Amino acid sequence: MNIEVVGQIPSNRALYALPPAPTVKKRGRPKKYGIKMTTEQVKKLPEEKATVWMYGKFRKIRYRTLICRARFLKGREVRVVWSRFENDKGLTESRIFISTNPELEGLEVLRAYSRRWPVEPMFHQLKHAFGCCHLWQQKLRTLLRWMHLKMAGYALLQLLTVCKNQACLNISRIPWRSPDTTTAGMMKIALSGIIPRFSIRKGWNRYKQKYEFNFRDLIDQLIPDNSEAA
Repeated sequence: MNIEVVGQIPSNRALYALPPAPTVKKRGRPKKYGIKMTTEQVKKLPEEKATVWMYGKFRKIRYRTLICRARFLKGREVRVVWSRFENDKGLTESRIFISTNPELEGLEVLRAYSRRWPVEPMFHQLKHAFGCCHLWQQKLRTLLRWMHLKMAGYALLQLLTVCKNQACLNISRIPWRSPDTTTAGMMKIALSGIIPRFSIRKGWNRYKQKYEFNFRDLIDQLIPDNSEAA
């Protein structure tokens, strides 16, 4: 699989510079690792500065970069970037980023890694808000059916949030929030009041393995809202 990876690694990972090319041919295997890239060796590298758009705003960064061999990747050549942010309090802690494609420049590695940030909130919502961390289904078909329902609900909330659906906002408007604020939680509150709630299990035909709803009878099956007002 020709897949290149960009990621962050702990500071205690063993990284080695490329060995110098031998001037005289000797017997035995050529040297695989050069000097170990300790903190002192990293400080000897030239430091570069840049202002780039990352994580939703322009940030000032300082970084050093070098092509190294990673011992934990069995000596594979990687592009390594030691990076720090500049802010009002000074410089942040140095972090190490690597790319399995050594042809990438240091700034390209940092930009590629920053693209993963928008994915983290989605993973958090899927795990905790939609219950994906409590998967209990034993059959693949049941799991896929459950995931499709969850994803459809997730997509609906996100689309309503992006479109700023006015019908939902009129129901879920929170007085102390800015009128321009629209969140998926507000859409969820609105949908719970718009969409009638009924017993979903009553429409499941266990013998035919599919849902068979009689929508004329759904009105009689609605679950009354017994939630107490806050």
